[in-house]
Amino acid sequence: MKLLSAIIAATCAMTALAETSTAASTNSTVASTNSAAGANTRLLKRAAVLRATGGRLLMPGSGKGVFAFANAQSRLPQNAIQDLANRIQTDTMIEIRVVANSDEMGTETLKKLGAQMGVSIVDAPGKPTLVVAPEEGWAVVNVAKLGEGKDGAANFAKRVRKEIYRAFGMVAGGCGSSYQGNLLDPIRSPDDLDMYPESDLQMPIDMLQKMPKFCERFGVKPWRMTTYRRACHEGWAPPPKDEYQKAIWDKVHALPTEPLKIAPEAKKVKD
Repeated sequence: MKLLSAIIAATCAMTALAETSTAASTNSTVASTNSAAGANTRLLKRAAVLRATGGRLLMPGSGKGVFAFANAQSRLPQNAIQDLANRIQTDTMIEIRVVANSDEMGTETLKKLGAQMGVSIVDAPGKPTLVVAPEEGWAVVNVAKLGEGKDGAANFAKRVRKEIYRAFGMVAGGCGSSYQGNLLDPIRSPDDLDMYPESDLQMPIDMLQKMPKFCERFGVKPWRMTTYRRACHEGWAPPPKDEYQKAIWDKVHALPTEPLKIAPEAKKVKD
């Protein structure tokens, strides 16, 4: 009887193990199927994007020059300045380099840093918070007073980043905007900076539009990324590298199959 019970127990255990193994195998098969379907969907979407655009290109001759953030203070960690620099670089496509530097900002300092334009961040009590020299391509942000006023200590880091943002905009964007309600508005005290949420830092559209031409005077040219299709229309696209680009190239460069038809001008009816 004991032997029979043992056999029955072993049989039940083997059955349960088999059922578990089967279930696991089924789940694995379903997961693999879903994964394959997801990968296939991504490939189809990518193919559709490539068919429509031909991919993205960096325009030759763009992405020249450097805008430096020269840090000479220690109250705000340099990595916090780097985070802001990354954000501005993404928005403007201008290369921004954060460096430690204690020299007084000027043309010679920019040359030493290998930059054409820049903002120096200093801690100099008794001096103005922001000095801008747009004709020289540089500005100086002084953090000395940015911890003063209401909630100054709590808002110090945000204020410094906002002031650097203002300095960049004034130097790179020609010093002014016709739009109101942004950080390029007149700021009379550190408390005024607190009115603008740091999460909403955006350069006014008119300054973004004139930035490339203004910065180019100093030798700083933003990167320009565009689609292969647009590059073909603009006449600077390289020869096609794959079937998607070739299809776009052939279509853009194809000669008309029929003469252009221009509708006759409608006759004016005299009163």
